[in-house]
Amino acid sequence: MAPTVVIAPCVGSVSVVVRPRGGADSGCIVVPRYFRRPGTRTQVLWQVMADFRYQTSRSAAVIDAMNSDTLAAAYAEVRWMYRKKAKAVRKKAAIRNGESELKNWRRHYQLYMKSAFNNGKMLFSACPALYERIVGKFIELPEGGRIMR
Repeated sequence: MAPTVVIAPCVGSVSVVVRPRGGADSGCIVVPRYFRRPGTRTQVLWQVMADFRYQTSRSAAVIDAMNSDTLAAAYAEVRWMYRKKAKAVRKKAAIRNGESELKNWRRHYQLYMKSAFNNGKMLFSACPALYERIVGKFIELPEGGRIMR
């Protein structure tokens, strides 16, 4: 199910997830009609869609987030696996312990989106554990794409 996208008649550089999906509601995202700087539209849309996916998953997980079958639970499991690894390993996997889950998730979602038509190769090379847990199950590849092994 896709969110409802509201295009606001304004100039800006930020899009917002007004409310994540819940029940029969498809959720809502507000996007400015014009962007201040050229080339920011793609980055802003990737960020807002990452937020939407993550917040929707968190609300679907309800109280027992770690044991639920959601994107947020799979992501938390991967972060938990990497928490005690060496700093160089975490840096290569684009996981920062000092940052929130949402900031880390935005970074990983951007890695996936940059190479989505190449089967998500950038995310796979950065963090294969995350790739195998979320791609195919929670995030689909574009038509004709195959999951990397």
